[in-house]
Amino acid sequence: MSTAVQTVRGPVQPTDLGPTLMHEHVFVMAPEALVNYGAVWGPAYWDEEERVADAIAKLTRLREGGITTLVDPTVPGLGRDIARIQRINAEVDLHIIVASGLYAFLEMPGFLAPRTDEAITDLFVRELIEGINDTGVRAAFLKCAVESHGVTGDAPRILSTIAGAAVRTGVPVMVHTNAPHRTGLPALEALTGAGVEADKVVIAHAGDSNDLDYLRALIDAGAWLGFDRFFYDFMVGNPFFADEEPDYLFITREVLPALRDAGVAPETIEQMMTANPQAFFKS
Repeated sequence: MSTAVQTVRGPVQPTDLGPTLMHEHVFVMAPEALVNYGAVWGPAYWDEEERVADAIAKLTRLREGGITTLVDPTVPGLGRDIARIQRINAEVDLHIIVASGLYAFLEMPGFLAPRTDEAITDLFVRELIEGINDTGVRAAFLKCAVESHGVTGDAPRILSTIAGAAVRTGVPVMVHTNAPHRTGLPALEALTGAGVEADKVVIAHAGDSNDLDYLRALIDAGAWLGFDRFFYDFMVGNPFFADEEPDYLFITREVLPALRDAGVAPETIEQMMTANPQAFFKS
């Protein structure tokens, strides 16, 4: 494959990505829930024009704040809608990188389950080489998930098809994991056992745990660690947001200044924000 990184607006060189947010969802939704239950408990909770305008405004502020690339790992199972992202990106001077793959914990969805593993792998490869559906947008990486249940149910099959596409195309893989249950380790084992190089895998949500033995084991195996969630309370088992409304600029406004105040060197911050994303996507 080309050394260029595929974005919603076309290929760019890794060195042109600039400061990057590596794990942000522009939208997460369940289209079937919206269609069937959107107005059951009151006025419809989704207004397309309002939500698109809100996304454009927030991503414009992000770009003005110095971030030039956003990586969106929203795949089927999370409500991926590339045409909507294209519409937004046409109004914002931002590199948006999107994914192929599947977000499912235990069961392959019905629209894929009857197909052969080869056909599913071919589908992922098509999204990486030709484009997603009829949008012309090519994915730049693969996304899958191993939750608290571990590598069970249809998870081995999903991981196998994801690995097959990664090996054929050379693109990296992001795995949603459950850090308290240490599922990054079996996820990484499954992917590398199927031929994916460990340094092409990022273990998403690794930062949800302070278990240094777990984190060191992932690093020693050669994987990337995704420290990618804020505002989330894992003790109560339900997500909720703090008093401050979540914002794409939270990292640059709050996290990076806190790191600087703690003595983290500027070159280390540059490594995290710019050099590491470039290295991850460089073929």
